[in-house]
Amino acid sequence: MVNSDRPGPGTPIRVFLLDDHEVVRRGVHDLLNDELDITVVEGRPPPSSSP
Repeated sequence: MVNSDRPGPGTPIRVFLLDDHEVVRRGVHDLLNDELDITVVEGRPPPSSSP
């Protein structure tokens, strides 16, 4: 049985980063972005909790 929705060899892994600390997001993004088989999906930072 073949599932066409499953990624196969050569298909990059997509990662969505979500963290409220920009330094953490940037660091993890830079580490993962160096890997050939991983694609970091960009997202917006969470809204500020300050008034």
